[in-house]
Amino acid sequence: MKTWIFFAIFPFLVACVETDESGMKETEYRPLLIKRAELENSIKTLAPQPLKNTGKIYIKGNYIYLAEKYKGIHVINNSNPSKPERIQFIQIPGCADIAIKGNIMYADNCVDLVAIDIADIKNIKLSSRKRDIFPEINPPDLEYIPSAFQKHNRPDSTYILEWVEKY
Repeated sequence: MKTWIFFAIFPFLVACVETDESGMKETEYRPLLIKRAELENSIKTLAPQPLKNTGKIYIKGNYIYLAEKYKGIHVINNSNPSKPERIQFIQIPGCADIAIKGNIMYADNCVDLVAIDIADIKNIKLSSRKRDIFPEINPPDLEYIPSAFQKHNRPDSTYILEWVEKY
């Protein structure tokens, strides 16, 4: 009896999955895009920003570097661990991960790999940029970029920075 009920309901469950014209599942997110020219001029130091969607953390010397997913890096002075102080925010759009070796911070800047000189944390400098090193990110609910948002279906020289809910 239970098997019969499953087979009677199964076609309706499958019919509930939304797909695009190619037959692939649609995403519940829309991409935020950035133009290549904007991407290459997007790294800058700002005043401390609110912590909203933090991710990876890196500690070097008296500083804590805390990723704000797809936005940049919070720089926190931890010389007094009982009272850490947020001192600035390094805007790096599309950033999800960092590593530091010596005085160079390596980060993903959307699809690019950037090296940022942090020897003087109050006066950071972009040391180098390697273009198109990383793949664009998929929406959180899919393992691929839907065809409607692939490069050939959006404005030239644009890249996906992050995905936000449609509604």
